[in-house]
Amino acid sequence: MKTIRQLIIITCLILICSHVKANSLSNSHQKNTITQKAHKGEINLLWASTSKDVLVIASTIEKQDLPAKGVSYLADLKFGSGTAINKSFVVYKGNESSIIVTGLQSGKEYYFTIYEADANGDYTIAGPSLNSLQGKYDMGKTILSLKTTLDKNNNYFIVERSDNSGNWKEIGKIVLSENSAKHGEYFFTDKGLLGGTYYYRIKQLLGNKYNYSLPIEVVGYELTNVFEIIAYPDIKSKTEFSVFSDMNTELSITDDIGTRVKSIVLNDKNGYQFSVKDLPAGMYAVSGSNSRGTITQKITLSK
Repeated sequence: MKTIRQLIIITCLILICSHVKANSLSNSHQKNTITQKAHKGEINLLWASTSKDVLVIASTIEKQDLPAKGVSYLADLKFGSGTAINKSFVVYKGNESSIIVTGLQSGKEYYFTIYEADANGDYTIAGPSLNSLQGKYDMGKTILSLKTTLDKNNNYFIVERSDNSGNWKEIGKIVLSENSAKHGEYFFTDKGLLGGTYYYRIKQLLGNKYNYSLPIEVVGYELTNVFEIIAYPDIKSKTEFSVFSDMNTELSITDDIGTRVKSIVLNDKNGYQFSVKDLPAGMYAVSGSNSRGTITQKITLSK
């Protein structure tokens, strides 16, 4: 009887230890998972450099199976092409610290998890903090979105910009805080940009060296005329509109019977742009002039 009780106690201890170990890995798994919606069919990921190989898994579902021991995984940066782990796919395996995952559906949410290899080469250790960077151009400015699982005060990322992806200029910092409005997500705005293509990357100081993300490309509106009129936010509804210029421009807005309802001056003080939001529904003519000439364009607002 005593022997049976001892066996029962030993068995219970083994089960408890296994449960604790599984929970520990599960918690680490959750901690190093980042969620991001795809933009232009891809997502830019960055993590802290490590001497160990890492495995990055991508999925469209939050709950992912853990990597199995003794399995040789094949990775492919194109989603769906690497080794499948249930409904997840291996998108990276190696010792680099930044990747761009492609083959994604724009606007769809994806989950990325990173693991480190243990002494046996199995991916059983929770990997370093994951970060993702995306950007979009909006009315003369670029809005960068940074998501990170590293969410501690006094940590920061440096933002750099280039117009040729070669000569980089530091333009600001994203400072992490546990009191962020949306936990783990931060925004940086680069103002005063006109048409053209810009490249952005983030870097983080780790020890005595910097860790860089791969650059992302943001394309601005090309201003081919004296100024452009762009319906915002929905071209179909046209509830408001914005005017842009690449130089000082005087604008006059008149209603359908020719009465002036608004005068606008575009200059460096307003970033050569102005958003018109307070006009009632109807048809309007926007006229402007500068040293390059004059232009008139009609636009219809519907509430």
